[in-house]
Amino acid sequence: MKRRDFIKISGAAAAGLGIAACAPRGTDGTGTKTASAASGEITGTMAQHYPGIGLLGYGCMRWPMIQGPDGREVIDQEAVNALVDEAIAHGVNYFDTSPVYLQGKSEEASSIALNRHPRSEWLLATKLSNFSDWSYDNSVKMYRRSLEVFKTDHIDYYLLRSTATRKASTNSWPCTTNTTGTSCRSR
Repeated sequence: MKRRDFIKISGAAAAGLGIAACAPRGTDGTGTKTASAASGEITGTMAQHYPGIGLLGYGCMRWPMIQGPDGREVIDQEAVNALVDEAIAHGVNYFDTSPVYLQGKSEEASSIALNRHPRSEWLLATKLSNFSDWSYDNSVKMYRRSLEVFKTDHIDYYLLRSTATRKASTNSWPCTTNTTGTSCRSR
């Protein structure tokens, strides 16, 4: 066997094993569906809180843009809809966005595209992105706004960003971080 052929075969085998190793295990220790190198599909499930979560997620930070009527760039909603449709059709059901992506328009475009599908078909991850007003009240307001934008009663994964990097104020998050760790007080 030539060296080049050996590298091709061993590289493909290593890639297949690497993808298979990424497939999460069920709660009973059994393996779940894994990647199929032959079909080109990547499948799998996460055995955490949502047994049906796909192995791959879709980041909604950079949606396609087009020139709007006023000459400014706007999100190409038709393209977003097509991308979400294609992702869901191929088993992607975890969508990650943030209120600050695309000047605050990513959540809105993602909501329009996702809400064309039953809520049971997709999982939503968004973020607490309060970079200017770090108060507890504003944080809750941002969470509620995301619920309204997505027309849903729950967010599946809510990611906290930089919650302990500001000095505490009278109406701030109840946790502080320093060199010895994080400590929290009750509200």
